[in-house]
Amino acid sequence: VSHKQAALFYWLVLNQHFPKIPHLFFYLTPILQTQRVVRDIVFLVDGSNYIGSSFPYVRDFIINVVNQLDVRPDRVQIGLLQFAERPRIEFYLNSYSNRQDVVNKISQLRLTGGSVLNTGAAMNYALSNMFQPSTGSRRRQGVQQVLVLITGGPAQDELKSVADKLALAGVLTFTVSSGQADQALLQSVAFVPDLSSCSKVGTNSFVFGVWICVQKMVSADVSGVF
Repeated sequence: VSHKQAALFYWLVLNQHFPKIPHLFFYLTPILQTQRVVRDIVFLVDGSNYIGSSFPYVRDFIINVVNQLDVRPDRVQIGLLQFAERPRIEFYLNSYSNRQDVVNKISQLRLTGGSVLNTGAAMNYALSNMFQPSTGSRRRQGVQQVLVLITGGPAQDELKSVADKLALAGVLTFTVSSGQADQALLQSVAFVPDLSSCSKVGTNSFVFGVWICVQKMVSADVSGVF
């Protein structure tokens, strides 16, 4: 039984018996085993009105994922930026050297708001400003660079050429769509389309979709891709 099948089984059981519990992903965390991975992971999070009321679930989910990882300078580094019309860096890969500091910062995130989504510009901004040696990137040392794009609205600029630029730079992009996002377009943006994950906005289904995407990112099942 694969990790994905096991996760789906437990989610279906829990959703049947505890349908009103919004944070089902906390029950799923034993399935997401802490991996002995070395990664530079940047979350690019839609902070527009399209995410809206789902933002607290996205924020809490990212915290839950970080809590599964060995965050320190020689293992996993985490960076994060929000975007809508313009990107906003919340913290760089080298801003925090331990998990608790990262969690504390994420817990303070607030939605930026706005109805314009320049997703391509935000991805390009992430490449130019987050995946650089001066901001903590270990790309030159051969550490896998990962971008996790979480968006709930339609991109209002060009994505594919930016995605190709990220790929040429060695950044593995995962995409999670919801709401009015163009799922087909986002799947084409993913570095490996089969590893992208799409879901609808909702207290359970959206968070579960994000969980599946990042679970694949750290799973030994896809280690050959890295």
